[in-house]
Amino acid sequence: MKKTLLLFVFAMMVSFSALAQSKNPEKSAKWATDKMTELLGLKEGDSKKVYDIQLEKTIKLNEALKKYENDEDGLKMAKKPIYADANSKLQEIIGKEGLNKWKTYLQGQKE
Repeated sequence: MKKTLLLFVFAMMVSFSALAQSKNPEKSAKWATDKMTELLGLKEGDSKKVYDIQLEKTIKLNEALKKYENDEDGLKMAKKPIYADANSKLQEIIGKEGLNKWKTYLQGQKE
């Protein structure tokens, strides 16, 4: 369980790093939400909750990127709780199986 969660966090960090650096966090959150909604067949209410989580995560990541612009280790440490919090909230909405499907999708996007 712990390894799966850590692997998922890592996959999310890699996949969303480029999106998080976007000047438009709403666009990044919408992209992730649209993909999750399509992949997992989310209902409108759940989709809105996922968007809110993605937006909050992206804004926090942007803040961390600015704060730790020249400190790679500091940025890495700052990202961990941001992703952990987002993953915890997402798991409440889409469940463990949904997170695994999302992780598989993200891994496919990296390749």
